[in-house]
Amino acid sequence: MKKKGFKILQLSRINLFDQISIFKNCKEIISPHGAGLANLVFCRSRTKVTEIIPINIKNYEYKRISKINNLKHKFVFLKKIQENVNGDMYLDLKKINKLI
Repeated sequence: MKKKGFKILQLSRINLFDQISIFKNCKEIISPHGAGLANLVFCRSRTKVTEIIPINIKNYEYKRISKINNLKHKFVFLKKIQENVNGDMYLDLKKINKLI
């Protein structure tokens, strides 16, 4: 991802004002499903959003935010990991490379 110009961020380590600035100035966001995507409310229209989400999660609130803000939202659905209690996800990098 870094080779293609993406920055890797851990939002829990970034203050709210910086998160707002980051999302406001992004042209493309690739993120696992989670609370950090609430920042999509700060994105500019037509920002590309790729949400990585396990197939068994039926929670599409971030897609709704994207629709309201006129963002280009798509999903990468992941297979369910059996007996997964930690919220772990497995993403085949070939899958994500096709999207970017």
